[in-house]
Amino acid sequence: MFLNIMKFDEAVDTAKKFVPAPVTRLKPPPPVRRGTTKIIPETKHVTPPTENTNAYTPPTRTVVKEVYAAFMDILKSPILDEKAYAQILKVYKGFFKGNRYEDMYLDLNELLAMRARSDQEFEDICGKDYMLPNTKKRILNNRKIWQQMSVLETSWQADPTAQPKTAKERWSMIKKLMVAENNEGFLVSGKFIDQQHWVESQPDSKGRHLRGDTVGDEWLEVWKKSRVAMSFQDWAGAVGAVNNEDLVAYYEDSERMYLQIKLEKGLWVNYNGAVVDTSTIKQSSKELSKDGLVDCVLSLDDKLYCSALVVPKQMKAGEQRHSGALEAGPVKFAGELLIVNGNITEISIRSGHYRPTTKHLYEFLKFLDQSGVNINGIKIYGWSLNLISNDAMQWLQDYKLGINKNII
Repeated sequence: MFLNIMKFDEAVDTAKKFVPAPVTRLKPPPPVRRGTTKIIPETKHVTPPTENTNAYTPPTRTVVKEVYAAFMDILKSPILDEKAYAQILKVYKGFFKGNRYEDMYLDLNELLAMRARSDQEFEDICGKDYMLPNTKKRILNNRKIWQQMSVLETSWQADPTAQPKTAKERWSMIKKLMVAENNEGFLVSGKFIDQQHWVESQPDSKGRHLRGDTVGDEWLEVWKKSRVAMSFQDWAGAVGAVNNEDLVAYYEDSERMYLQIKLEKGLWVNYNGAVVDTSTIKQSSKELSKDGLVDCVLSLDDKLYCSALVVPKQMKAGEQRHSGALEAGPVKFAGELLIVNGNITEISIRSGHYRPTTKHLYEFLKFLDQSGVNINGIKIYGWSLNLISNDAMQWLQDYKLGINKNII
């Protein structure tokens, strides 16, 4: 069931109409000080009359949600309607807070602060004792984005020579994220990238892949209203919704060989033929993993890639993430490996981009076993680096029997 967005003028009139009268409370008697003998007469509670011909009838929740949607629609417009903004500012508190819709009131309060037309107005909306410092800092950062957006919207001029992409071109850009084919062209099943990373998966006009997992759907909805003919990636970078320096390295087909590791004489070697050892690789605090574990992905055609092991001369700028090895394409498995002297000793299923399940862990262990790798004694860790099994072979056999299919 879709919610009808009420017309703005109607929403303002409704907000003015449904404002409950302020509740009058009896003041408690003053406290008696110790050591005094003064007796304060007891205050009798006066019961208000039961019959009230002017009893207040609050609005239904549906009506409240329609007013909320109408106000948010105005406030999330790339170019602010200042007249409408001023009207909302006058009525929102009495309507939403007065009728005890605190969550909607707080949402509007924050967005009104972000769209404040002056620093003084911002302070007045926030209130001196209202917000925690971190909350206020977040709102200030978003206020800068809205301000940059307003500048972009009012200054942008259409490029008369620009040619919009055809439907076929747009489809080809996202096809790899939705349709997986093997070398023979047959459709196969694979683990697709988590939807929160779709912003990163498509490059901006400079060919850069920006970290976009922190960009919420609210910015996408604002972009849809924009008059600026930019892709979402370019627009988000221009207004500051994503950090232009926060890049992820993506490797094309011709570059992928440099981060592939292969099995030779029972040992894993890199592109140059050197035996792989990850035990001395230090993890950054941002990874929240442990030393020695490096990202890996297994492609649909059974090729194993570790972006952290890319040949140094071929390493691209940006973070080396799971998504970069196959350009955000589907995988059989994504996780982490600890390799000591060419032998895999530990496996984890940690990947925020792909979020693998036990099914994909099974596919990876089956691949190792069928490739001739001795998986006896390999330790398996979960997302929180919790130990799942001390023996990968035992885990694989149990999985085939249906014992541990639900263990993550």
